Amino acid sequence: MDRFRKVALNILGLNLEVAMHHMVTALRPRPFSDSLCKKPIANMDELQQRAAKLMQLEELKEFRNQVRVEENPVKRNDRTAIRNGQGKDFEAPKFSKYTTLNTRRARILEEALNVELIPPPCKFPSHPRAD
Repeated sequence: MDRFRKVALNILGLNLEVAMHHMVTALRPRPFSDSLCKKPIANMDELQQRAAKLMQLEELKEFRNQVRVEENPVKRNDRTAIRNGQGKDFEAPKFSKYTTLNTRRARILEEALNVELIPPPCKFPSHPRAD
């Protein structure tokens, strides 16, 4: 903003509307520039007021996010503790201790397939020229 103002002061006979138009088009595509396109500004003072309101809004959002993190540090730590190396979140175990299996896993899977608890594995077609 300051750099734009310095350059604009160096141009003789610069029309204020042209300066504001070029400044709005030079802004990055963000909510502030979107709001300027929706409701155009009348003068530089209005632009500064709207920019100040937006900065206050962003500071308020940041403050609220910090308060949420401080209120719930346990929940945030649980999520990051469960995270694996790929960055996906997994649910924590439902129980702390499970009953050990007394038979082979293959037998359990066969029984689950027989009573249709799980879908059968899909067969991939082989290549026509494969042995």
